[in-house]
Amino acid sequence: MILIFFAAAALLLYILQAAYKRSWPKELSAELSFDGGYIYEDDESAMYEVIENRKRLPVFLLEVGFKIGRGISFIDTENTNVSDYVYKRDIYALGGYERITRTIRLVGKGRGYFPVSDVSLSAFSLFHTKRYLCQAGQDAAIYVYAKRTALGRIVPALDSILGEEESRRKFLEDPFAFSSIRDYTISDPMKSINWKASARSGELMVNTYASTMTARLMVLLDIEDSGIWKRQELVEDSIRVAATLLQRYLAAGREAGLAVNAQGTEMIMPGKGGALRHRAERLLTSDFEKERPFPLQELFRHVPEDVIPVVISKNADRELIFSLTGAFGSERRILLVVPHGKDEKPVLPVSGGIETVYREVLS
Repeated sequence: MILIFFAAAALLLYILQAAYKRSWPKELSAELSFDGGYIYEDDESAMYEVIENRKRLPVFLLEVGFKIGRGISFIDTENTNVSDYVYKRDIYALGGYERITRTIRLVGKGRGYFPVSDVSLSAFSLFHTKRYLCQAGQDAAIYVYAKRTALGRIVPALDSILGEEESRRKFLEDPFAFSSIRDYTISDPMKSINWKASARSGELMVNTYASTMTARLMVLLDIEDSGIWKRQELVEDSIRVAATLLQRYLAAGREAGLAVNAQGTEMIMPGKGGALRHRAERLLTSDFEKERPFPLQELFRHVPEDVIPVVISKNADRELIFSLTGAFGSERRILLVVPHGKDEKPVLPVSGGIETVYREVLS
């Protein structure tokens, strides 16, 4: 009789164990999300971990794990390991039809794009003798934009160039550019009528024009760091200067663009608005250490004729000065920003319309 009892008990436990193994991941989910799509370096934000059990059967001990790039640092380091990635695991106990939301505070320690990956759910058997595992698909990600930086003498120098260029344009014979054609109104002067378009449409049509008084910017960023001694701090400062400049002048309503001498990166032609700024900010989150840089001079031929080139290069030398003059002419106004280490200020020749701003960066 005792043997029958133990055999029955063992059989029952086996059935329960098998049923639990089969049923625990059903209607169980883990959703991760961030408080916003981006933050800046050194800023705090939050990740939300929502665990939901949509069935009657409880999950007695659930471990949720994931990994994310090292540019993200969790403020509470409990259950966190850091190696090539940041690995985090949290423990939950869920009853039937229970939902738990946990807020995880974080800091953006380095610029980049950081998706959450390898999200896993694991549970233990009823007597903790076995471990069960399943994967949970996720698309949560966050951008860490380059840190804002003080621009120092860069802004006065650039404002001076912009002012000179806009004053010059006021005296041009035709300070306007053709924009589009629209219907004639009684207030339009006769000289604005487009007679060919009017003949085709059977109605009077007039030309409209867009002002070109406001000078546009094109930031040319040099990320090459191919010397024997790597100077990543100078590259990072160059990226921060580019990001801060673009934010400042786009916010002021100017048109600005961005080009980087890295393989596979897009050239953002000058434009306006927040959407363009975010495109530029996201381009600047690229892992440029993994990209193959090409000579900065290759970007010069793609620069529109009516923009002010703003060149940011830690590699500035006499050859770059001659290349700028050769590509844009001796009269073209150009701002050259040269980040350098302490006591490493280069000696560059004075040339034409190039305004050079040296920027000491402490390592």
